[in-house]
Amino acid sequence: MRLPTLLSLFALILAPSLEAQTGSLDQLSPFSSETAGTSAQGASYNFSTSSLTWQAETLAGFDGQLEGFELELTGSAGSTIKLAILLGSAWQTSTPVWTGNYSKSTSNTEIAWINVTSANIQMRAGEPYVIQVIGTDTGMNGTGSYESPVNTQYDPPLFLNGGAFPPEWRIGFHTYMLTGPSLTKVGDCGSSMTFLVSGMTPGELVAFAWARGIGNYVVPGGRCAGIQLGLNSTARVGGFASADANGNASLSFFVPSAVCGAVWGQAVDTSNCLTTNVLAVK
Repeated sequence: MRLPTLLSLFALILAPSLEAQTGSLDQLSPFSSETAGTSAQGASYNFSTSSLTWQAETLAGFDGQLEGFELELTGSAGSTIKLAILLGSAWQTSTPVWTGNYSKSTSNTEIAWINVTSANIQMRAGEPYVIQVIGTDTGMNGTGSYESPVNTQYDPPLFLNGGAFPPEWRIGFHTYMLTGPSLTKVGDCGSSMTFLVSGMTPGELVAFAWARGIGNYVVPGGRCAGIQLGLNSTARVGGFASADANGNASLSFFVPSAVCGAVWGQAVDTSNCLTTNVLAVK
């Protein structure tokens, strides 16, 4: 298979990135506002002081792409925090797979929706990761729960500045996962192969991209600018197909044996900019 010339995957993907939560609720550590009627009470956490780094450990409850998370925040309008997602259990010192910021728009309590789909974080059920919060000395706080002697509202631990926080305390958050779309194949190298995509938007165009390696190439332009592929910078468009009424699409062509194990593929739903898993061609 000869990788085709880049046809501008990035300009042809027309729809904007998601602006609100659409995935399935995965993990729930209750906010202060959610503790009524439970054995816990509401609690406040200092998200303001820049010398404090919080890491709330969590995990993926099922396979899919991490869509994002919610926090319950208090403080004045304009106060900000720095956020990150790190893979692995806390205390985690690896390079974040996503970073961002949040600024409060009002002085009221806010439920902040933090969308991380741009990082294309594909998770397996049971895989741990960390939600990290660092203050900017602007007066923001987060909420959560307190229960003595051990918090039974959420199991994975909370860490502060490298050490485990007392077991009574948990920062509140809700995480959301996208369970599709997915890319699979039928056939073997040296013959005709069919690449199948499910979970796409019915009737919309699906773009198939190919690369000579996996990586974290960021789409540089178009309405989906900023989404991160699981392919490296050799990514090229290999073709397009329309999803049927069930959200399925396919693309078939002859694949020479010479490319076995040397090419990877990924598909993009052009209506919402969501990506599939990365698939090795072999």
